[in-house]
Amino acid sequence: SNVQMALTKADMEISEEYARLCDHPDTMTIYRAIADEFALTVEWVKQVAQIETLLEDNPTLALSLSRRRPYIDPINHIQVRLLKRYRSESVWESEQNSWLTPLMRSINAIASGMRNTG
Repeated sequence: SNVQMALTKADMEISEEYARLCDHPDTMTIYRAIADEFALTVEWVKQVAQIETLLEDNPTLALSLSRRRPYIDPINHIQVRLLKRYRSESVWESEQNSWLTPLMRSINAIASGMRNTG
């Protein structure tokens, strides 16, 4: 199902890295609430679909998604670092702009790899 595919594509460990980019004091509390709801949603979807693992009823899609992850995960980690550099207050504006093109390319690469619009 589309829900199972979306849940399979989501990676809460990487989303935590993105959350840590924000220095607001409530960020991690909000992130933990989202992560908890995500885990609960996965469990309920599996229960409703009467399956043990997401996409077990669509092994072709499960395999396709699992084959993409080793390529997409490193790009996510690179993107987190690019965002840190791009947002850094200690960087001159001219240097900051040098990070924009690689950042935009990382967005396109992840969207292409996930087969989403971005």
